[in-house]
Amino acid sequence: FYHLGCIAQEQGEFDLANERYLEALEAFDKLPEEEHTSTDILMVAGVLNNIGVIEAQQDRLEGAEGLFAEASELYGTSQEEDARFYSASTLRSLAMVRIELGKQLEAMQAYSDAISIIKSLVENNPVNQTYQEMYQKLIFEIENVKDELEDMGMNLER
Repeated sequence: FYHLGCIAQEQGEFDLANERYLEALEAFDKLPEEEHTSTDILMVAGVLNNIGVIEAQQDRLEGAEGLFAEASELYGTSQEEDARFYSASTLRSLAMVRIELGKQLEAMQAYSDAISIIKSLVENNPVNQTYQEMYQKLIFEIENVKDELEDMGMNLER
């Protein structure tokens, strides 16, 4: 169901994608908890993230916020490098949604958490261009939020 949801999402069929993602979550929920593998949990995080993307694209930002928060928590349960990267990426999405919702301080926290994760990935893999690029994007974006907060009269130390 997960992969069918991804295909539908790529084709812009968001309602169908949501249906497939929900079917994937239902299948996961039917498994006894002791049978949940780390791969299953990461798949659930991916589903929640993808539904969050659809929610954000359809301007349902409060729903997207909750989904991104839950997905980043699930990704954070794994120490696998890919999961850590996805956690940072999802935290970035969470921060961006929070900015749109006018929650700049909460966005700053999500950005800070994402930067912390990416920084450790960059330190362990200094030649990985994807990690380097994500780190630069996060730094740029958090600086913009800081500037925005300062313009609103909040003085944040850099």
